[in-house]
Amino acid sequence: MLNKNLIVSHVSVDTDDPPPLRRLNLARLLLLYVRKFELTDPSDALHYYFFLRNLKDPNGKNLFMCCCTDLALESRDYELLFGRVDAASTMRSQGLLDQFNNPHIETKVIALNVAEQLVNKGLFEDAITMYDIAGDMEKVLELFCVLLSQVVGGEGGGGGGAGLRARLAPLAEHVARRLASAPHLPPPGLRDAFAKLTKLVTFFDRYHADNYEGAIEILRECELVPLSASELESCVAGARQARGELLRSLPAVLRALCTMLSAQRQRLRAAATHAATKVMYRTPARRAARAVHHAVGAAAAAAGRRHPRRHQGNVSNSCPPCCARCAPCCRRSGSGCGPPPPTPPPR
Repeated sequence: MLNKNLIVSHVSVDTDDPPPLRRLNLARLLLLYVRKFELTDPSDALHYYFFLRNLKDPNGKNLFMCCCTDLALESRDYELLFGRVDAASTMRSQGLLDQFNNPHIETKVIALNVAEQLVNKGLFEDAITMYDIAGDMEKVLELFCVLLSQVVGGEGGGGGGAGLRARLAPLAEHVARRLASAPHLPPPGLRDAFAKLTKLVTFFDRYHADNYEGAIEILRECELVPLSASELESCVAGARQARGELLRSLPAVLRALCTMLSAQRQRLRAAATHAATKVMYRTPARRAARAVHHAVGAAAAAAGRRHPRRHQGNVSNSCPPCCARCAPCCRRSGSGCGPPPPTPPPR
């Protein structure tokens, strides 16, 4: 006889059975045998699991579906087992599990079971893929918002959070295309949070690339932070209704915005100072130079009046005081205000 209890040993004795009757635990023997090759040959392993379709696990679930769930969690080859969803047509390609579909076994139910187990393990990135296969877009957006809020402000490339951020970028494009063609849309607040978080990824990419004008333009589209006094009321009202994942990114957004505005202010001040310097040297600088020149001349003339004996020669009394400086030159060249030098006598 067969024992339907998966927990008992391979061969067991039931008190209601007459001796020497024994019960064979076929499910446990089969699972022990398939474990040797289930990861290297999942197609054959599924055919062995299909023998268990009429048995239940201790929780009352179909044993075949439970084995398929465990196989997906161990192999993590979701595309081979479940296929892949096309974002444009929303059609799913065939996987290995589709050949076993019947009124009691459905691939989407197995995908939901796998997704729940992945969430319990904290593997949100894989859970997004499984919820997408199962067609639960609300769960997809919820997990996506949780992941984006953790890495939205980081730089691309590298490992750790930066590596997760780089992997989420193409996945976000796929989810956005799926939303555009999804028959049943998630709640508006969830869709709004997803759209703004994906825009914030672009915002921080431009911020880290020093493209401040483009980053501020993206921030203006998000309508998350007021960039003018007229936007204050609407942004405050929107923040009261926003999801927690979106609000968690606000401190990083505000720090980046303050850094950009401060850099733009410094650049504008430097440009204004440079322009003012050019204008000063073009017109007022010349006037200032002339004024300095006249001031120096006036000071020299005043010094000549205070010391008249220092300047003697061919300088007439009718010459202005400033010509006293030119007396030696006037005597040599005959120019200036003094009388010309005497003409030598003819030979």
